[in-house]
Amino acid sequence: MKKVLIIFTTILFLFSAAHAMDNIEKLRMLKKLKDVSFSSIALENERDQKIAEISSTKKGEFETTEMYNKRMQNVAKEKEDIKTEYAQKIDFALRKFNERKQELEQEIQQLLNESKETVTSSFTVNSFDADKQQFKINVSKEGKNYSIYIPIALAKQFKDDANLLIAKGIRKLNIYEIWDYYNWQIDYNNQSFAFGKQTKEVDPVYVKAKPTEPPDLKVVSVDFKDNNNDMFLEGDEYGTLTIKIKNFGKGSAVGISANLKPAENYSFLEHRNQRFVSEIKPGEVDEIEFNIYANKSTPTQDCRYTITFDESNGFFPDPVTCSFQTKQLEPPMFFVEKGIEDASGNYSIEQQEIVKVTIRLANSGGAGKDVTLNIKNTSSDVFFTGGSKTRFTWEKIDKGDYKDVSFEFYTNKKIMDVIPLSVVVSAEDYTREFPLNLKIKQKEMSPQEFAFTGKEGEEKEYNIPGLVIDIEQDIPQTAKENKYAVAVVIGNRNYNKSTVPAVEFANRDAAYMKKYLTNTFGYREGNIICVNDATQGDFTSIFGTKDNYKGKLHNYIKPGQSDIFIYYSGHGAPDLQSKHGYFVPVDCDPSLVALNGYSLDTFYNNLSKLDYSSLTVVIDACFSGSSEKGMLINDISPVFIDVKNPVVSIKNTTVFTSATGEQVSSWYREKKHSLFSYYFMKGLQGNADANNDKKLTVEEMQIYIDDNVPYQARRQKNLEQTPQVIGDVNKVIVEYE
Repeated sequence: MKKVLIIFTTILFLFSAAHAMDNIEKLRMLKKLKDVSFSSIALENERDQKIAEISSTKKGEFETTEMYNKRMQNVAKEKEDIKTEYAQKIDFALRKFNERKQELEQEIQQLLNESKETVTSSFTVNSFDADKQQFKINVSKEGKNYSIYIPIALAKQFKDDANLLIAKGIRKLNIYEIWDYYNWQIDYNNQSFAFGKQTKEVDPVYVKAKPTEPPDLKVVSVDFKDNNNDMFLEGDEYGTLTIKIKNFGKGSAVGISANLKPAENYSFLEHRNQRFVSEIKPGEVDEIEFNIYANKSTPTQDCRYTITFDESNGFFPDPVTCSFQTKQLEPPMFFVEKGIEDASGNYSIEQQEIVKVTIRLANSGGAGKDVTLNIKNTSSDVFFTGGSKTRFTWEKIDKGDYKDVSFEFYTNKKIMDVIPLSVVVSAEDYTREFPLNLKIKQKEMSPQEFAFTGKEGEEKEYNIPGLVIDIEQDIPQTAKENKYAVAVVIGNRNYNKSTVPAVEFANRDAAYMKKYLTNTFGYREGNIICVNDATQGDFTSIFGTKDNYKGKLHNYIKPGQSDIFIYYSGHGAPDLQSKHGYFVPVDCDPSLVALNGYSLDTFYNNLSKLDYSSLTVVIDACFSGSSEKGMLINDISPVFIDVKNPVVSIKNTTVFTSATGEQVSSWYREKKHSLFSYYFMKGLQGNADANNDKKLTVEEMQIYIDDNVPYQARRQKNLEQTPQVIGDVNKVIVEYE
């Protein structure tokens, strides 16, 4: 805990204890606390220690000069970040300290005002000065001599009766812890004889302005609010009790005070006991506020108060009662989730590959204050990229809230397995280290989603969206091996021509379709031809040419025994002359697609010549020339294409396409996949198996994607997208174990 915060806590604790002291002891304590000086030494030492921890300038044995220079640039940036962070912390602490000092000043002034009281005292009479008609008297309560005027005609009788009389006055503490006495008077012979300091200066509450007509004060509302508006005053939280008073009478009310009286001793709550309003005119409404602080030891319970009132002329409103609930301080509970993006797009970390890691820091507990997240690296063989931040700070992260941060790193060839990176999260009264559990060549998944529901009957739900993509986890597993099955998986994301927009999630679509093929369908890794950003040459080498169908796919299959699965995610485009469709390789100019694209007619014709056991084709592309980011060919409208598909007449053949010829295939940004591919894989995950018989048929998949894809396309994009399915509806796509 920082030194200045210790001072704040101490001030609060001691002030709570001060309620049990007498006025002079209270004043002495408050003055002592007010005289405490601000110190940022603890924060400065903490800052210097963190800078020292990252300031090693020694070049590693296996660190190149370029790596070393990048690391030192990063260290210099981190140092500046730390300095900026602690400058903000010191400024924040100073502001809080000064606010507390102002509160203490107000408490002192209130204490002085509340110390005022009427006192009485015996007195002794000394000699009488007949010329001045004055007695010298000594007031025993104050221990001070005064002169008092007594008419000479009453002087002898006054002196004889003095031992039967008392002096009445007012006393009030001053800032020097001394009682000031004033307005002394002695009532004698139906007269009042004043002496000593006489003043008309009194607090507004005591002003006796006589009303010409009676006021009529009523409490019209009592309201309670806490800082986070959940109607619980939690430990280390402020709340405000607001009383609205309206004057329904015809005369002004003056010197109104509200007195806050707890039903029992709530030692964990700190507040003023009295607040004042100088005047409420006829028809006006005024507010009185009590600020209430619940310290960190606050329990969960009901707190009841009675609010009584005074008014200078006795026209006070009736008392009211109120109650609110306190709640025990809930510590923060942080969760760290991770997701990666790597240069190769296979979601597997490789040596010397730059990897971007996204961290989601989510809080499912109480509010976290002064939160810091540090990326900890304990190896000289792991390096952060030059512009990558490794320290992140937030003033506060509330319950149910989350923050996303990213950093980039790479390893040298010495890292063979575990990558020793972790996340250290610290907050007020909280520190925890979270290992990231990253490994070389380990498939990385996004973390799960958390939902948090409020207590005490609250219907509030905290939904923290995870970095998770649900279809990327819990992929169904099979122990069976389809050893002759062959697949082609192509994801075309990045196109060479600048006017052709990227298909943002195509590589990701392909990567996870491959995982479903190996995990769920039982395909061998070596039997899957997987290409990211395929060129025209790649298409030709895999599927053959118009004149020669014997491409790589032909060579991979075992005649009559191979199941073939083909998946494509990317652009398609029409030839404007023939109205026929083409796959768009990444080196293609869509305006010349008949020359440098790959024809759908050739694709289907060549497939029809293969000797396979079954064929499944899944195409997530539109061939109208349009895309979610605009037209692939300038100055045209979407084109309806004509596709001749001879494979559909062959037994055991199924073709899934994401849209009709003139439509656009949409993306599902929240899920980081193309819309059709997301629901196709969601169906493979088991959601499409409507009768739960562990056998997913073409008909079940068709019903599932028809129920979801068109609806989501309309809802999210205001687009029409109708997937097409051709083939035997009774064919079993996959059997689950």
